[in-house]
Amino acid sequence: MSTGIVSYQLCDKEFDCDHCSIDAAMKNQMIKKPTRETEHAASLQTLPKGFLFTRNHCWLKIIDGTTVQVGIEPGLASMFHMPKAVILPFDGAQIRQSETYSWIVLEGGALPFSSPLHGSVAAINGRVVDDPLLLSHQKSDESWLFTLNVEPSAVANGHFWNMREAQRQYSLDLAELKELLITNSHHEDENVGATLADGGELLQNILDRIGQRSYFLILREFLTPKNK
Repeated sequence: MSTGIVSYQLCDKEFDCDHCSIDAAMKNQMIKKPTRETEHAASLQTLPKGFLFTRNHCWLKIIDGTTVQVGIEPGLASMFHMPKAVILPFDGAQIRQSETYSWIVLEGGALPFSSPLHGSVAAINGRVVDDPLLLSHQKSDESWLFTLNVEPSAVANGHFWNMREAQRQYSLDLAELKELLITNSHHEDENVGATLADGGELLQNILDRIGQRSYFLILREFLTPKNK
């Protein structure tokens, strides 16, 4: 009855909501925690269709046989709370796969990202440099980092995931990140799971609890093996 669904006319428990199985079941249904399947479906919608994805949460948009556009998948980008700056390679720079090519500067430090391919930088996204908040936008034409000229066989010979494969692994990664947050905050907050999904107010609550520097160190620990 405290759920507001069962009217008083139907109550045969003398309004003892604390011991009512119907009331308990309704409350459980209303506050049911997200399952792996629901998290999977929600995150799946954030990944751009027709793109390829990398182990370190980057996406690749194939422009043509020798040109690719690179960005950071929006699920991870949403965890960059109020990024301060985006540092990108300069036009014409020669970069090698698995070497650091850009940094996302947060309040607590700079997160490095490695290159998904060998190649030369054809263009950088000046808009995201001027406004780092664009990183978390769903539209790839706003959130991309740079365009890379590559060898014709580079993409075909690379190890990349399609959208569904990426979602499967990224869901596991988010679970790992949740555990890192719980371990480092020394408090099992059930809201962490929702925070990873929405990156909003609950993320601010975590930052308030553990601090910007600790949060940065957790993200860096999470990303370090994936950049190799």
